[in-house]
Amino acid sequence: MSFENQIPHSSESQEESSISAPPESSRKSCQEAAMSMDCSNVESWSEEGGSPRAESEGPGFWTVAINLVDRSYGGPEEGGWWYDCGEPSQSPSLARWTRVLTNEDEACAYCRRLNETVVPRRNRKERRRTRFSVISDGEYGAVVHGGYPAAWPETRPHYE
Repeated sequence: MSFENQIPHSSESQEESSISAPPESSRKSCQEAAMSMDCSNVESWSEEGGSPRAESEGPGFWTVAINLVDRSYGGPEEGGWWYDCGEPSQSPSLARWTRVLTNEDEACAYCRRLNETVVPRRNRKERRRTRFSVISDGEYGAVVHGGYPAAWPETRPHYE
């Protein structure tokens, strides 16, 4: 079964049409694709109990959506710690970039292209500071979700 993209291609701008598949040799994993967002580390999200992408036993499709990513206070242990969290953007102008794909490699490649092209321009346009700044309201980043997009992490991580 093939899922159609949620956004019609006829309304795509010149900017959107410039996004094309990368050569096979330059493909990165989904985790590396999300890491290109701005020094974020998806592997640490998984270790902390909240991954923005589901395990491979998922529903058989992947959704790439632009999320508003921020940091949340985890607790006072060891002088205080923070963890990454995110939720799919509710902005109609960002929702047009959402795609549903049946191939995980294609989803990862599309995610990486968004994080390299669309996301940095949008963060600059809205003058969003990196989520590591004390005055940040969060920043946008494309994330691969196994299944439907949802806020992550599902449960608050705990300090060990």
